[in-house]
Amino acid sequence: MMLKILGLVTVMVMVSAGFGAPSLAQEWKTYINPEYNFTIQYPYSGEGNFASNDHGITILGNITNDILDSSIPLIILITSKNDTEDIKPYVESWLRNDLHSSNITVFESIHPVSYGNMSGYEYATYNEKDSVSTKIFLDDGRQIYVFSSSDQLYDFKLNEIRKVANSIKFFD
Repeated sequence: MMLKILGLVTVMVMVSAGFGAPSLAQEWKTYINPEYNFTIQYPYSGEGNFASNDHGITILGNITNDILDSSIPLIILITSKNDTEDIKPYVESWLRNDLHSSNITVFESIHPVSYGNMSGYEYATYNEKDSVSTKIFLDDGRQIYVFSSSDQLYDFKLNEIRKVANSIKFFD
């Protein structure tokens, strides 16, 4: 499935999965994005092999092209906001697209959330291969930040994903 967003600036941040149990004293680091003037905290894996598809955060944008070493599967899509006040129709559109895939069901319905001083929506889907996908949509008034993660149900790190979303801070 290909999502086409016309006329919108898009930045993708991809955090690929690190396997194994997380350390109890896991180190968190700060990522600073000067292109969109925000920072996030992320769990540092320390594995060092993050240039492959199995590990790391890849940030792609107009200027930004960074790779970070992290232990959770996460994609952050930053897109310019249309003139609409409420982003719920945008979220509903994403859920409809997700449900067009075979054997996908709603695991957790769309519901309002608030992370990092931004409000938005969240939902989760489940597929028959024991995989859960969660999407968090946050609205800062200018852009929509979509935090998307999918992993095996037994290894899903939703609390860490929510902690990353909640850590977002903006600067001038």
